[in-house]
Amino acid sequence: MRQEDEASRPQDTGRAQEPEGSAEKAGSKKDKYQKAQAKAERAGEKLGKAREKLDKVEAKRAAQKPPGLAKKAVRGARTEAWFYLHNKIHEVEHENVGVEGAHKSELAAEAGARKLTRYAKRRWREHPARKVAKWERKDIKARANMDFQKMASEHPELASNPLSRVQQKWKLKR
Repeated sequence: MRQEDEASRPQDTGRAQEPEGSAEKAGSKKDKYQKAQAKAERAGEKLGKAREKLDKVEAKRAAQKPPGLAKKAVRGARTEAWFYLHNKIHEVEHENVGVEGAHKSELAAEAGARKLTRYAKRRWREHPARKVAKWERKDIKARANMDFQKMASEHPELASNPLSRVQQKWKLKR
């Protein structure tokens, strides 16, 4: 009985709907290409702005003067005072365990603060370069996608999934 139902039912090959579907697909491919093109243009603009900002920052950094004699003298005096204090604490720390513990924790805190400030300064300094690298990556991806969408609109067979082509071959072999 099932075989009779299947045999009596008209078979739909899907060819009658094919022109409509292919027109929709062609429209969607053009739409995809336009979206990819817009995305590539936006990425290019952002990349240009990021490069300009990086150039300005580098020019500003190059124009900075080295510290003068007064700043160097103040810095040297501050360093000498710091060394003097640490040497005095170091002399006394062998006599008192509490002072030794406080001094070790102070040294650890100073090392942590130094690392943190160095990290923060480096992040601040490298921010424009990181932005440029980020937008370069996005620009490359967007341009590649745009080129693929253009090729796919010209040659629709490129856009089909290779796995679906293999699956279709297997079905035809049966």
